[in-house]
Amino acid sequence: MSVKNKKAKGSRAELKTIKYLEPLGYSCTKSGGSLGCWDVIAISEFQTLLIQVKCNRWVSGLELEELKEFKCPSNHVKQMWRWDDHKRAPRVRNITGEKDESC
Repeated sequence: MSVKNKKAKGSRAELKTIKYLEPLGYSCTKSGGSLGCWDVIAISEFQTLLIQVKCNRWVSGLELEELKEFKCPSNHVKQMWRWDDHKRAPRVRNITGEKDESC
């Protein structure tokens, strides 16, 4: 898959994330394309979700460490959303400073 196709696939996954969250009462902003730590920021009256979106894999290595170290208020939840091919719902993991966080 070419770089152009990977970017398009990632952008589609980010938009899919927004379409998934908006009916749940979140107001979403997309900031993907390697422009910041978080691909989607979703705000509701109760919490803010900071989301890193991936296709068919989880965040790992240095990128995961950067997300863990990101400082945010207590009502913000850091998550990674993984959209696997041909699935209707994402797999979601919270990102914490702890070493072994799983679903």
